[in-house]
Amino acid sequence: MNKNTGGAVFKDRTEAGRALADHLADHFASGLPEETLVVGLTGGGVAVAAEVATRLELPMDVVVVQRLHRSGQPTMVLGSVAEHGTSAMVPGAWDRYLVGPNELEDLIRRQRLRLRRRTDQIRRGIAPLSCRGRTVLLITDGLASGASARAAGAAVRARGAQHIFLAVPVSSPAGPAAVALAADEFSSLYSPEPFRSVGEWYADFSEVTDEQVSAVLHGTSGFAGPPSLVSSPPSFSTGSASPWATMF
Repeated sequence: MNKNTGGAVFKDRTEAGRALADHLADHFASGLPEETLVVGLTGGGVAVAAEVATRLELPMDVVVVQRLHRSGQPTMVLGSVAEHGTSAMVPGAWDRYLVGPNELEDLIRRQRLRLRRRTDQIRRGIAPLSCRGRTVLLITDGLASGASARAAGAAVRARGAQHIFLAVPVSSPAGPAAVALAADEFSSLYSPEPFRSVGEWYADFSEVTDEQVSAVLHGTSGFAGPPSLVSSPPSFSTGSASPWATMF
């Protein structure tokens, strides 16, 4: 893991995904476990994961995650919720923002309802790929508090993942400790100090919409789709361009 003291590290998430894929290829130089699956967190994580899946020639799926905050206060993040009803809180956030237990419970309930609607809109009938007994490369574009990654890790574990390797292009210095219980292994290319946000380390940190995430699921049948398609992903050479690069 490299240190960086200032300035954007990556041009965009596509470049970050290529760098992360090269790092993972070196890490697994002796070979990836059989039936390894790439899972990207919705939003920017899918753009990074798409590059990793392409360059490592692996099947890909997504896990839908959503930040937990009061209505109209998106920067006051309390935690995250994910598919399968999993959630993770930012330690101390509910005290810092004066959120009582009843309000917090109500926020979680409402966000889970919204998450289910988003999941239906993103998947549009495509079932999650089976994680049972598999090694999962869980990918996002960066780690700040780690709440989204922890919620996503719990969701993937609920889907039966045997081993979770959480890999990110950039992480806060506190990131590894924050996700220690969410993944069996963790790796970050950069851990900048000081760290204020994930976006500051990208020259282009444009939003990745649910429509783009859905397009990945529905436009790349070899990588994501019904489990019957997982056994024969299309072959891309390590140096080939991602079929999703133009989406991001």
